[in-house]
Amino acid sequence: MTNKQLVIIPGYRDHGKLYELTRSSWERRGFTVHVRFFGWNEDVLPFGVAHVQLLEFLDSLDGTVYLIGVSAGGVAAINALADRPNIHKVVTVSSPLLPLTSVTNKLLRAAMQHAQEALAHMNPETKAKVLSLHGIYDQIVPVKLSKPTGIRTKRIASVRHVPSVVLTMTIYKRYILRFFR
Repeated sequence: MTNKQLVIIPGYRDHGKLYELTRSSWERRGFTVHVRFFGWNEDVLPFGVAHVQLLEFLDSLDGTVYLIGVSAGGVAAINALADRPNIHKVVTVSSPLLPLTSVTNKLLRAAMQHAQEALAHMNPETKAKVLSLHGIYDQIVPVKLSKPTGIRTKRIASVRHVPSVVLTMTIYKRYILRFFR
């Protein structure tokens, strides 16, 4: 049995409480859970520093690495996959994977730009490691921005940003587990 390392990267203004509440359900499925913040809320780290810190953390893990990037965290997860193609699977949840012009956070804006460039240069084999989950309607991250070309997407029965995140990480977690197999 492999050591399955699940790294959950919360989004902007996300304090990670949901992931701590759901930790035991992931652990029952054999995952060691790590909630890894990227620095969105401080908006003081340059993108390169935050990205390298995440990569160093991922490199320190022993076993098969799975990433779940929630909202802005999905952008960080895509960037990590671009530089660490040995990551087993990546799931993004209601994430802005295409240009979102209303972003004022400098770190998020830089991470989004880097992720869009990374996706444009990813080969089909690497893109096949990504699943993007999104609701029917999202007032924060418009659904069309969660559906880049060449990435598998799945719509869940939910509307609005926070309910879509909560439902994806709880009731609709089965889609993530199925993809992780």
